[in-house]
Amino acid sequence: VIDLALTEDAGDIGDITSLATIPPDDQGVASFLAKADGVLAGAAVANMVFQAVDPELKAEWAVVDGAEITKGMRIGEVRGSVHSLLRAERVALNFMQRMSGVATATKRMADAAQPARILETRKTVPGQNAQVSGVLSNLLVCKATFQSGWATCSRDGSGLLSTSRLRLLDKWSVLIGGGENHRMGLFDMLLIKDNHVAAAGGITPAVTRACKYLAERNLALPIEVETRTMDEVREVVQVMDAMGDDERSRIVRVMLDNMSLEQMTEAVGIIGGRCDTEASGKYPLPFPTLARDDGSNVTMETVNAIGQTGVTYISSGALTHSVIALDISMNIE
Repeated sequence: VIDLALTEDAGDIGDITSLATIPPDDQGVASFLAKADGVLAGAAVANMVFQAVDPELKAEWAVVDGAEITKGMRIGEVRGSVHSLLRAERVALNFMQRMSGVATATKRMADAAQPARILETRKTVPGQNAQVSGVLSNLLVCKATFQSGWATCSRDGSGLLSTSRLRLLDKWSVLIGGGENHRMGLFDMLLIKDNHVAAAGGITPAVTRACKYLAERNLALPIEVETRTMDEVREVVQVMDAMGDDERSRIVRVMLDNMSLEQMTEAVGIIGGRCDTEASGKYPLPFPTLARDDGSNVTMETVNAIGQTGVTYISSGALTHSVIALDISMNIE
């Protein structure tokens, strides 16, 4: 993905302005300056950009991925050929600004959601993953590393970008910001949603067929079931209670979609710890701070109240589909 970004920016000619105005042997240093408060993410990716442009470029960071930064803070510098610095500048900043924006939004929402935990969704920058198994294993290593201490993952990231595209960067940014990852794609978790339920003829046949499918193929994939009403929540519980231990353990989460605070609290009680729960969708909540009364997606105004209902997770597509990039500059001194 880095090579694609660099090729997109430089084309077949290169940085024509630098070629025309700057002697080819000039050396320099460029500093990175935070122009807004937030959480830094993407320094590790910037390092990869510099290496791809010119292995002689040397970056030093005053802070690392996951650190909180403030407006006006000098967060790092990179030294080397001025031509190389300018060729790498925009690509490195594009990655850093978007990733830092995702991490910043995640950090704020994760703090407000406690004791619930924040998940992103598949609403990420479009782009496929190649060699998926390798990418997924690297992400899981990255996830585990962030949970115990981010340093190894944020400095290394080996293999993450050589085989992947943009969704992985969004999900990595969520981890850096203190959130957790939902499924990577359609392949690594069964999420039985309303359309699956409708096509299968109900929750019970959908869940029963899913468990049978996994068992017949010896696949150890988790199952999540979306519910929209208390009757659907009760049906999932009934299905789980009728299962054997092996089948029941496959259902790891029940999604509570478009429910009010009261409904979420009731649903958590009905599920009774049999599995995790996830709040998702729009919430018909009478928040006095909200101007509209048709419901709201997860926002900073709603997430704290949702987190007090007892749900395990709160998912928010806005973390990645509506990200506001964090302003960071790179200036040659």
